[in-house]
Amino acid sequence: MTEKEKMLAGEIYNCGDAELMEIWNRGKNLMRLFNNLDYSDRKEQMRILDELLGSWYGGSCKLRMREDAD
Repeated sequence: MTEKEKMLAGEIYNCGDAELMEIWNRGKNLMRLFNNLDYSDRKEQMRILDELLGSWYGGSCKLRMREDAD
């Protein structure tokens, strides 16, 4: 079993594993990019969220930004 497979199975795993560190760093970089976007750049926000969340959430994200609030 890979360390990622162990993690997903809820077993003890090595969090310093190269594959897991690569995934973690990719996520951190995507979050940094997202946080530095212009608030009006919805298309890029959606692209980054789709890349971050992948198929985990089952479809396209919907954003409700502060300026959208009633």
